Amino acid sequence: MPIIHFINNKTQTAGGMKNVLNYVSRKEKTVSEDKRFVTGVNCSPETALDEMTATKNLYHKPDGRLYYHLVQSFPSGYEIESELAHKIAVELAEKAFNKYEVVVATHIDREHIHSHFVFNSVSFEDGKKYHSNKESVEKLMKLSDEICQRYGVHVLDTPKKKMNKDFLSDSEYRSAKRGESFKWELMNVINQVMKQAKSRKQFCYLMKQQGYNVRWEDNRKYITYTCPNGRRCRDNKLHG
Repeated sequence: MPIIHFINNKTQTAGGMKNVLNYVSRKEKTVSEDKRFVTGVNCSPETALDEMTATKNLYHKPDGRLYYHLVQSFPSGYEIESELAHKIAVELAEKAFNKYEVVVATHIDREHIHSHFVFNSVSFEDGKKYHSNKESVEKLMKLSDEICQRYGVHVLDTPKKKMNKDFLSDSEYRSAKRGESFKWELMNVINQVMKQAKSRKQFCYLMKQQGYNVRWEDNRKYITYTCPNGRRCRDNKLHG
């Protein structure tokens, strides 16, 4: 099952937005055999920055949060064609952010294929600002799962599906790209174990085999994971 993370880009400036758009669209990350996996939804990728800025100016909302950045990532080793991953991402953008300019860029240069979404915080249709919260993230994950299922991509049921409006920090995301984030690794292990587990008991046992202790009790609000490095993480801190 793909995992969705909002990236907490602290540099909410025109320059910061330009840098993010340039990064996600880099040729070495998005091109394979003359196919480029970058698509503009309600905009052109080449002029997205100008179009987003024009929308902000039209509705007199040039300040505050300028853009949102999220990633839809498949677990390391999960086999999916680049074309299909990009198609799923574009459809998600079209359905979830149909009132906003969005650039969708699928990165195929790493072991785990993942798609970046950078979208305007201001709607070109009515000028309303997008607000991310627990409910909106839950709807986004549900829509992502529905699209994946329609294309025959395996969707896993997490042991306790709770979403949180917290964003993955810039530093955590940079670490995740290098394969160093313990949360990122934990989520990948959970996804792999859920392919095999048929019950709560078996899930906990298989996680133990991977070096993770799991505290999952009915009288506790959250599941708590203790990682091999000793760090603890509750399930409400995992996006998916």
